[in-house]
Amino acid sequence: MTCSACSSAVEKAVKRLPGIKEAAVDVLNHRAQVVFCPAFANEEIIREAIEDAGFQAALIAEEINERCTQVCQIHIQGLNCISCSMTLEYYLSAMHGVQKALVALPSEQLEVHYDPKILTYDQILEYIEDVGFQGIVISNGKEDRCKVHLQVDGLQTEGSMTVIESSLRALPGVQEINFEPELKKLSISYEPDLTGPREFIKTIQASGLGNSKAVIS
Repeated sequence: MTCSACSSAVEKAVKRLPGIKEAAVDVLNHRAQVVFCPAFANEEIIREAIEDAGFQAALIAEEINERCTQVCQIHIQGLNCISCSMTLEYYLSAMHGVQKALVALPSEQLEVHYDPKILTYDQILEYIEDVGFQGIVISNGKEDRCKVHLQVDGLQTEGSMTVIESSLRALPGVQEINFEPELKKLSISYEPDLTGPREFIKTIQASGLGNSKAVIS
């Protein structure tokens, strides 16, 4: 690659690919910098497109190794259909800095793999709200487990709390439960691969304790 015509040819070849957000070629240093959506493209596809345009290309390992990944778990309120989950995954995957977005519809839980050097989980939450959903972070990626806070109404006695706690502890993946009786709140630490907030709410409301109701607080 020795001239502006060459760099223009490379840029055009790359920009024709789906998922490419930006492509810039540095002729003097024989480099191309590409910003892309990982849901639609990857480094190898981009390299092949450049070679198909008639140029030799190799990935710069040092820069690839600098890419950092963090994972956060987010509870999405009101997520109740496949169309909603696909919409959310599509828009998040197109967000600069997001490497992967996966929705678990049964648990109303979203897992986002992102580069913390590019964006924060607060920015991800704001984007989710812009798309039309309400999200609550239950793990920011710095711990191996998630934690959710529930407001429980309809509990009259300590015995009721004991019954609910026993029912929740019987669920696979539940690690720790803390009650705050005066606030009618409880917090649950759990493994997100095994269970989640929707299962906790179902368990509480199926405990047979009158009008016990739970919502995420």
